Amino acid sequence: MRPCPICLNGQGKNLGELSKTYGGPLSRDTFDLIHCSTCDAVYISPLPSSQDFDSLYRPNESDKLLIENNQNALLFYDQRLKALMKSIGKRESYSILEIGAGPAWLSLAAKRLEVKTLTVAQDITSEFPNQCPWVDKYIVDSVYNQSLNEAGPYDIISLTHVLPHLPEPIEALRHLKKLCRGLFFITGPHRPKRTGNP
Repeated sequence: MRPCPICLNGQGKNLGELSKTYGGPLSRDTFDLIHCSTCDAVYISPLPSSQDFDSLYRPNESDKLLIENNQNALLFYDQRLKALMKSIGKRESYSILEIGAGPAWLSLAAKRLEVKTLTVAQDITSEFPNQCPWVDKYIVDSVYNQSLNEAGPYDIISLTHVLPHLPEPIEALRHLKKLCRGLFFITGPHRPKRTGNP
């Protein structure tokens, strides 16, 4: 059992096996689902191999988003960006870093607002960089790529549905904090409160 990736506690409870849902081959068909008694995180063990991650995040040509036509997403990110900029305060120009950017919605919202904004995006797959002309610099590599440091510091660092995908989320956030002079914008899957026995 690997230690909790959040608090590094090695004392977790095995909740049982979790079968893979990915249709392609992985290094194993099941993973252990572990509940950390210290910080209440739930995670899988062992960590998938680097080959597993390559398989999971390989670009899928048949599953492309119609980026500029997704009005719901554009409306959401436009509203969030305006609120973030208001919280930061008026500046002559802004800089945005999107981690696990995919189609880089926040960068698109920034360019549509016609404000002077440096947009930098990072992802581990090459699925979207050529589809996102609104991104000034799109880096296909890990969050520790030196080019991300060189383009910083950033007014806004966005991680939208990214934390569950980071093998070591706390370590990554500590690293990114050094690059931030403004605000983090973090969203994640909603886990509603359970009633009764789980």
